Parts: sequence; C-alpha cells; structure tokens
Amino acid sequence: PDNLITDPVSYIQNKQKHVALVGGTGDGKSTFTQFLSSKIGGRVIVYDSDAKPSDWAWLEQRDVIGRKGNFKAINEAMGNDLSILEELVQLRGDEGDKAIQGRERFLIAEEFPILVDECDNAPIWLKKHAKRGRRYKQFILAIAQNDTAENFGLQGDKDTLYSCFCL
Repeated sequence: PDNLITDPVSYIQNKQKHVALVGGTGDGKSTFTQFLSSKIGGRVIVYDSDAKPSDWAWLEQRDVIGRKGNFKAINEAMGNDLSILEELVQLRGDEGDKAIQGRERFLIAEEFPILVDECDNAPIWLKKHAKRGRRYKQFILAIAQNDTAENFGLQGDKDTLYSCFCL
C-alpha cells in the first residue's frame, strides 16, 4: 500500500517532525526508540527514570539522565535544554546556520506522562522543542501509552501534538 512506511528513519527525517511514540506495555516502544537513536544522528540524550544499565549501554553514562527515579536530575537537565535552545536561537540569528552545525541532538523522553507529573520543566520542554527545536537541530522523541495531549503536557493544545509530531 502507498501509506506503508518501510523505512521509518527516512520517513521521520523527510517529515522533519519530532516523534510522539505511542503504544501499550510490551509493544516495543523502547526497543524501537533505541533503534532510532542509533540511526537518526546527533548526540543522543535520554531521560529515563526506569533505565537499566543495559538499556542504553552504547551511550555515555552522562547522557542517560534520571536512572533510579532521579526526577530532580531530569528536571534540571530539561531546564538546561531550554537554555541551550535559546542559545542556539541567538547563535543562528547572529551568525546563520553554520553557527549551530555540530550541535545536533536527539533528545528522548521515556514515559512522558510520568515526567509531566514529576518535572516542572517537562511540559514547557516539550512545547518549546516542538515549536522551535527542529530548526535548531534539537530533535525530540517522547514516549507515552496513548496519544492524548494531556499525556504530553499539552493540555488544551492537541494541535501542537498533531502538527509538530509524527505519531
């Protein structure tokens, strides 16, 4: 069929959208995310409060944030991401696209509804990256078990979810 996606990496890259990965327990969301993280490009940073050491073994330890339920570390790092995004906006505005080359990042947020509940920065992190991040090579993938705007911290703003993300 024409609408069959046979190469999800190319599909996501061609769409130039973020990813909201939705599925039930055991559907392979985390496994698919690990595959994508090895293919998309850029520095991979993972926010995962339930990560086992083997889940992201190919990444540097500093790039897997929140192990053992450390939501404080996740919240702080998401706040830093927002500062980095603003810095990239300034750099690109002053010097153009070349100024942000080599600063590409692939930011992964596992179980986003939990992050919304536990981290004050999570909703604004998602919304600001959704609206501006692609232009500054800050690509995000957020994981949840269903596709309600509330699960992604976007209460009353389902348009952002459906316009800025591949679901």
